[in-house]
Amino acid sequence: MYYNIYISIFLLIILCILLILCILYYVNYTNKNHSNSFISTTEQIKELCVRINDTPLDDTLNKVYILTNVLSLEECAHVIKESENYASEYSWKKDRHDYYPTTDNEIRDISELSYIIENRVYSKLIPFYKSYYNIPSDVLGIDETFVVKYSIGGQQHLEKHTDGCDFSFVITLNDDFKGGGTYFVDLDKQVNAPIGSAVIFCSKNKHMGVEITEGTRYILTGFLSLKKKQYCDEVIN
Repeated sequence: MYYNIYISIFLLIILCILLILCILYYVNYTNKNHSNSFISTTEQIKELCVRINDTPLDDTLNKVYILTNVLSLEECAHVIKESENYASEYSWKKDRHDYYPTTDNEIRDISELSYIIENRVYSKLIPFYKSYYNIPSDVLGIDETFVVKYSIGGQQHLEKHTDGCDFSFVITLNDDFKGGGTYFVDLDKQVNAPIGSAVIFCSKNKHMGVEITEGTRYILTGFLSLKKKQYCDEVIN
């Protein structure tokens, strides 16, 4: 009887030792692969930072895309309405950006819009950037999103410039105006996207807001950066 008990205890100890060894092997294997994956992703990001800051941009980063149906017609009208409601109380800002200021307001300040726009950026736009620009997963985030207003008697255009981020988008909110659009200098191409569609591009692709000649033009602009804001500047410098 005691013999069987000793055998059982011995076997139990052996099983416990084997279980511990298996756990240690799994943890070591997982950490090693996670570390390798992290190093690989970091190197990819650094390489992309170098490409973004290179002149001229390579063929991949120089491309401009249009992604349709980012916002519905009703959502676009809602963005304009809530933006004007906010501006009626707090005014349109004209000096938020140092070098190429626009007449705008930040989405995060407009509580009625902040959730839906952030959700749409992460659910529709960022997956598109990852796919078309070969960006590693989960490293692209929002710097800011804002509604821009071009109007007769106000700001009618924006000079040639590059954005202070890594990637940008411009969503068309209305079309009851004349003129307007986004002109890309190196491509010598003007892009006019349908309402609710986003013009997607690398921010170092020099562009300008084409002058409107009639009516009021509203767009929703977004600045996105890799890993964190100004990360690429730190890597390059």
